[in-house]
Amino acid sequence: MATILRDWYGEGNLPEGHPPTVHVEIRTLWTATALELWIRSHPHWQGKHRYKCCDWAGRWAQFWGTLPLTAVSAEDVDRYVSARAQAISAASLNHERWGFRSFWLWAQSRKYVIDPPLRAWPRLKPSCRQLYLSLTQEEEDRLCEAFDHPQKELIAAWTHFGFDTGLRTGTLYRLEHPMVRGGKLHIPPEIWKQREWFSMVLTERTRGFIPPRSARSDLLFPGLLAHQQMGRVWAAAAKRAGLHPKLSPKHMRSTWVGRMFAKNYPLAEVMRVGGWHTVSVLLKHYYGEVSDARALEMLSGIQKRKGKA
Repeated sequence: MATILRDWYGEGNLPEGHPPTVHVEIRTLWTATALELWIRSHPHWQGKHRYKCCDWAGRWAQFWGTLPLTAVSAEDVDRYVSARAQAISAASLNHERWGFRSFWLWAQSRKYVIDPPLRAWPRLKPSCRQLYLSLTQEEEDRLCEAFDHPQKELIAAWTHFGFDTGLRTGTLYRLEHPMVRGGKLHIPPEIWKQREWFSMVLTERTRGFIPPRSARSDLLFPGLLAHQQMGRVWAAAAKRAGLHPKLSPKHMRSTWVGRMFAKNYPLAEVMRVGGWHTVSVLLKHYYGEVSDARALEMLSGIQKRKGKA
């Protein structure tokens, strides 16, 4: 924003060392000028907070800057909010709403406005925008072939193992060779979310992805990349393989759930192996493709089994 403060302080400029908060007699205060005064009256703002407030002020100036501050109406604010809602999430919009209220309450405290349009920007209820992806076996193979990293073989083995077991990525990172005994994987409470011992059968295919035991580590997949680095390797591989650009390791779990339902596995067994205690959590967070009719069918099946028991 251009510096136009001098227009509101008479013929001369502000005296040197003058405090930033000044009460002045203003004939017509334009919104762009008020926004600049608001930023300048808070010299203690620093870092990211100051950057965000300046960014918001610049956006608001583009919409209302040429209007007198007292002429900004609820309709003007509503048009801006509607446009922003198409570009950012409800949580981000609520954060910007805080800055909007801060500006108008500041203007009201300076008696620049009497009735600010605060109610024109309602608080929104943030919605869950999880991305549900379920890969086919062919897409899984393409992804593993597309890994371009010195640890390609280890990453591909870890990925196939994750798709086959549906375990959380945090658990996958902490699995050790002594946990694999008699064709089963025995997970101790320390690395299982439910804090109890858990065992699952490993198929011959799944056991084939386990690397040989290292002399320096008992980990099943020693020397793996950190979570963030793994996410970047996945994103690059997904792009090369022509898969969804937001594909990440967390989708191994949702893919596993989808495959289990496609094979008509009992819901109770899927919940046991996946470690879920409630159907609502399973359907809401891990199987976004399920229809309302299919969900009702699952729930009715559970009720029937409970009735027989």
